[in-house]
Amino acid sequence: MADLSLNNLLWERRIRRYRGRKGDVDSQLEGFRLFCLEQVKIEHPSRGRVPFELRDAQLETARAYIEQAQTIVLKARQIGFTTLTMEFCLWSALFHPGWSAIILSRREQDAKDALRKAAEAYDDLEDDLRTRLPKRTNSNSTNLSFDNRSYIESHPSANNPARGRSASFMVLDELAFMPDSEEAWKSVKPVTDVGGRIAALSTAHGYGNLFHQLWVGARKGDNNFYSIFYPWSAIPERNQDWYEAQKRDMSPQALAQEYPSNEDEAFLKSGNPVFDVDILRDIETQSPLRGNMVEIQDGPVKWAFREYATGPLSVYQKPVSDHSYVVGADTAEGLVRGDFSSAHVIDVQSGDVVAHWHGKADPDLFGIALGLLGRWYRTALIGVESNMHGGTVLRALQQTAKYPRIYTQRNVNNRRESMSERLGWYTSKTSKPRIIDGLGTALRECSISLVDAPTVEELCQYVTKDDGSTSGSPHDDRVMSLAIAVEMMRWAFSPEQKTKAEGPEWGTWDYIVREMNHKAKKNEPWVLGRSNMRQARSHA
Repeated sequence: MADLSLNNLLWERRIRRYRGRKGDVDSQLEGFRLFCLEQVKIEHPSRGRVPFELRDAQLETARAYIEQAQTIVLKARQIGFTTLTMEFCLWSALFHPGWSAIILSRREQDAKDALRKAAEAYDDLEDDLRTRLPKRTNSNSTNLSFDNRSYIESHPSANNPARGRSASFMVLDELAFMPDSEEAWKSVKPVTDVGGRIAALSTAHGYGNLFHQLWVGARKGDNNFYSIFYPWSAIPERNQDWYEAQKRDMSPQALAQEYPSNEDEAFLKSGNPVFDVDILRDIETQSPLRGNMVEIQDGPVKWAFREYATGPLSVYQKPVSDHSYVVGADTAEGLVRGDFSSAHVIDVQSGDVVAHWHGKADPDLFGIALGLLGRWYRTALIGVESNMHGGTVLRALQQTAKYPRIYTQRNVNNRRESMSERLGWYTSKTSKPRIIDGLGTALRECSISLVDAPTVEELCQYVTKDDGSTSGSPHDDRVMSLAIAVEMMRWAFSPEQKTKAEGPEWGTWDYIVREMNHKAKKNEPWVLGRSNMRQARSHA
């Protein structure tokens, strides 16, 4: 009986050590470390089943799980963080009555594999310890629960299984790869309002997705996440020779995604970027003059640039009298929550991107703004994307702003042996790849010089998707306007795109006089009347 009492006493002491002191983070972290070392076995690739000895990176993350309300982890692949997280959940459930965890994974099989780690660790506990801990009351592919009211659930993120639920700990595993990451995040975010904790873990998957946005926000201090990054070298057994071996067998994109050396590399190169990110990262950006173009009612010049800090126009070089310029414009709807309208100005002689307009405006107002911008830059050739709301922009540019030099797209119909014209640049499945390739060539061959930081960042985020199409992540309005501007450089000195003489508005007396003089020079009769006006309208 004495031996039995002594044995019970020793086990009680060990359990208290595993549990740690309430409210003492260091004590609880040490208890978790001992629990993993003495009770949890993991499969090692060469040594078989070995004790789970936590590395420094894993200890740092476990500490964050204990003391931080929100933790975000950017990590290399295969450094044991799913195992760490599931053993942390098991430890918390066993030693803290009423504790609960919900783990969301990107696929059903991932969710099952994660929960299996916790279930198998429970089965491997020493018998004397397991008999003294809470008893398992349910165990299946999605739920592991105990008689102290604690439980661990693991689900695929599809269908929002966590929506409306509360838990002590919510885990988003491989958040960057979840097909419904936005909905998954919305479903778990409310748990912090009632004292729960959240952990988001993932390898990188390019720029612009939710995981990247949360990571950047955490690094800047714009959200409540505590951020941790672990490169490929977080495992001590991995050295430079190991990394070089992986490098020989993997594409640069896959290497950056699976085994990044730093966080910039992880995001920049992992998302299948269209443009060469090494070139983009070498660009030295500059601070612009900010402001906008304004109309002047009196004076010899009817427009001017006015500086103010929040203006939509960034100017890097003011116009030079003997230079030619082009403008490329991408149009948005002008909605508060919609995309932005964007325009880039390029100096044709130097290739310098000298100005960038970016903001939200109604399409007709954007057209007027383009007219003022184009006039300032020496009556630049303006190419406006004609898709969707581009038609409204073009009408405002042509009719309201009366801008004389708008790019006109010409197409040859081989069957009819005829030429058709379309005002503006039309982006199609065939024309879009061409201008994107043209932009890539211009960046690679340095035929344009770009110093606008927001545009550089958006170029980094422009990716090729699984279906082969390209898009921004999340926006691409700057990419498209710059690509159109580069395309306009090809037409800057084309006779077809030369400046059209500005004349009186159709139907006015000045218009009639001009047409009469024009007819007289050709010895053609001019008859005032309804039929003549119809004919004039048809040719206007």
